[in-house]
Amino acid sequence: MNTARRWLLLLLCCCVPLLASADTQQTTDQQARDRIIAWAQQFWQSLQRKSGVQTLPTAHAELTIPSGFYFLDAHDSERVLTEVWGNPARSGALGMLFPSDASPFDADAWAVVLHYEAGYAINPRIAAQLDYQALLSQMQSELKADPSDTEGPQLTGWAVPPHFDAERNILYWAKELAFPGKATHTLNYNIRLQHQDGVLVMNIVAPVTELAAISQQLPPLLDMVHFLPDSSTADTLPPTAKVASLPADLPLQPAPRTAAENTALLSEMPDSVAMVISLLRQFWYLSVPAALYLLFRLFRGRERRIFY
Repeated sequence: MNTARRWLLLLLCCCVPLLASADTQQTTDQQARDRIIAWAQQFWQSLQRKSGVQTLPTAHAELTIPSGFYFLDAHDSERVLTEVWGNPARSGALGMLFPSDASPFDADAWAVVLHYEAGYAINPRIAAQLDYQALLSQMQSELKADPSDTEGPQLTGWAVPPHFDAERNILYWAKELAFPGKATHTLNYNIRLQHQDGVLVMNIVAPVTELAAISQQLPPLLDMVHFLPDSSTADTLPPTAKVASLPADLPLQPAPRTAAENTALLSEMPDSVAMVISLLRQFWYLSVPAALYLLFRLFRGRERRIFY
């Protein structure tokens, strides 16, 4: 038996058990997809999507939810951020807003995540004089501080340069983040509204491709906030107070890769190649007996040529 025939025998021995198990693997994959879809549908139905006026006691504020949006309270927001988007637990979010036609599972979905930072104030003078390019470099250095963190994001730059609205006492900036394995960069659009004893933070998390649509929705999102009188603080914080925790602002994790993104990745390679790769990963051990047998035949044939 010549070398070419031996290699052909090896390929046949390896592929036959793999091809025989293709139907089983496809059935298993379909069952896994069905379980994920069922879980997502159950999760979606369990969310209490609210409208109208919603109170945020921690932030001393009321929100009049704009038309075209729904609101999730702190409990449901925590579930979305941790179970669907993969953030660490105890995010401290007071709530989230989504466009009415979007769900947390959509690849192009965007949301407004609400936090409150007590004890901070936006100093107009400091905000106007800050070196935002230096601040960007500082944030980039903080993200690179742990070389072992290969799953973390890279801050590529400002998607919207920081600017301060002195009339309304609102600070804006938008960061563009690149996450490993994500083809589209992530947008963290940060809006900080000053109150008597702290800052209400509206962090808009989205694919960076949604920036134009988000910019159009900013006016109704800002107009929805109404701060309530707070008897515990008669005056605003002193003018020497620092700008609200600028270097400490941390980005949220993006939504995990969706089924559509996974399908797109698989569609980039031929179906036959993708199937063989998948089967080899799942059933590599079935090819061991065939490989051992072929090695035995190869060495046996070599011995015959030498001694006979």
